[in-house]
Amino acid sequence: MLKLYRHIGDSIEYVECWINDGVGVKHAGVVGDRGEITNTPNTTDLKAYENALREEYAPQGYTEWPKSLHYWIVAQIPVETIEKGRPLIQPMLDALNNDLGWIGLGHMDGYDIGWSFRPEGKELVLNFFAEVVEKDIGCATIRQTIINKSEQEHYDIGYRPFDEDEYTMYESTKGRKDFWP
Repeated sequence: MLKLYRHIGDSIEYVECWINDGVGVKHAGVVGDRGEITNTPNTTDLKAYENALREEYAPQGYTEWPKSLHYWIVAQIPVETIEKGRPLIQPMLDALNNDLGWIGLGHMDGYDIGWSFRPEGKELVLNFFAEVVEKDIGCATIRQTIINKSEQEHYDIGYRPFDEDEYTMYESTKGRKDFWP
């Protein structure tokens, strides 16, 4: 899959393409919005399809964004035990990946489960990792997905620029000020 972006004023526009069962799919819009899909039947060569997209959109200012323009977002959901957390993993990954992808924001990069050591004590958490091109829309989308697709009352969401190490708290349902990965 190829993703290209450009800044237009305060917005980021995206265009991406892939092949699904011999049909070329082009998905384009403004980051944060669902966008439009255009299908091209009888498309089988992904590299050629991606090159054609680059040739069409590069003159309009679209480029593949370097990682330095991306953000990491981590959504932490506390769980009582590893066994109770496991059933949440795949449904949340699928929902988050779907919600981020269809609005041109980014994708999920995985998860882990373990102890978060905080000043008030340790807490067993599921961490869901996303790579996005816009942190505010990304955090808000992840927040809404957690609310809509899980029964979790508490969560923390933190973000950081791709090339940095320290996370900033976006939101904590427990009122925490600092994000502890």
